[in-house]
Amino acid sequence: NEIGLAILGPELPALTLRQARDLRQLGIPIIFDPGQVVSDYRQADIVEMLEVTDCLIVNDYEFSVLQANAELSAGAIRSQVSEVVVTHGAEGVEICHGGEQIRVAAIEAIAVMDVTGCGDAFRAGYAYGALNNMSLKSRAEFGCVMAMLNLQTRHTQNYRTSLGEVGVLKEKYYA
Repeated sequence: NEIGLAILGPELPALTLRQARDLRQLGIPIIFDPGQVVSDYRQADIVEMLEVTDCLIVNDYEFSVLQANAELSAGAIRSQVSEVVVTHGAEGVEICHGGEQIRVAAIEAIAVMDVTGCGDAFRAGYAYGALNNMSLKSRAEFGCVMAMLNLQTRHTQNYRTSLGEVGVLKEKYYA
């Protein structure tokens, strides 16, 4: 079977770089999400990761740390990675791809039980969309629905859903 996508999440930079090099050599597309260890990445680490990454997914705080540690502007990072996704919590998500910029609103008026794991939930929905050749907008909408489900559940990712339910919720909130 062919591997359609690899997600490199929060891990020690040396390990992530080694995995990224191996994946690049195998021709497997990479989503890079440094998460809570973003501050462990030095300038050289970030520059190399940006060279091999197909899609960067970060929240707005992580994006600012990445910029500071790499000594690169947001524009410079966007010019090095073909797809940059920055989540802004209740303000939604911003996607930059090939000069195109898309904003998708977060789902409003929901009961928030726990924010832990929302980035992971968003990334899962976004990756599903990427693997299924959805538009950038639809990928982000899938991610926002998954994040909403996570927000409405106490404790990290302690919810159950189905593709059908996510599709119905996507149509309800983004039709």
